[in-house]
Amino acid sequence: MIITPRVSSPLTKVKDKPRPFQGRDKAFKLLFATSVVGARVPATEPIRVRRETKEELNRLKVHPRETYEDVITRLIEEYKRCRHEKG
Repeated sequence: MIITPRVSSPLTKVKDKPRPFQGRDKAFKLLFATSVVGARVPATEPIRVRRETKEELNRLKVHPRETYEDVITRLIEEYKRCRHEKG
């Protein structure tokens, strides 16, 4: 008898499996993609932020379709530029 391991597809829905951030109204899950040369799928990492932080990130968007990744990267670059000028 051959037993093959059960592989779950990202398209299958598992209702009994706990999901991160489920039922937490004050926390939001943001996924950030980092591109890696030669990678098939970009790696993403969820982070938790307060509702106020998410709203502030939305206000800082240059255009409505700008990603949170782009907003945060722009803020980091600006921070580094200002820090470099002072120091």
